[in-house]
Amino acid sequence: MSELVLTDHPGLDALEREVSAGILAAGDEAALEAVRIAALGKKGSVSELLKSLGGMTPDE
Repeated sequence: MSELVLTDHPGLDALEREVSAGILAAGDEAALEAVRIAALGKKGSVSELLKSLGGMTPDE
């Protein structure tokens, strides 16, 4: 089984910083759930980043 290796991508780096900051700033469970939805929801930041995969070259 091969291992997935993510290359350096500015969008991934920014997303990681944004979500990490949101998690650290969450003061309660409701705030943490809001971070989860903002990142992983249907119109979340991860979904938006995944939409850009179709336009990338194999080298990216």
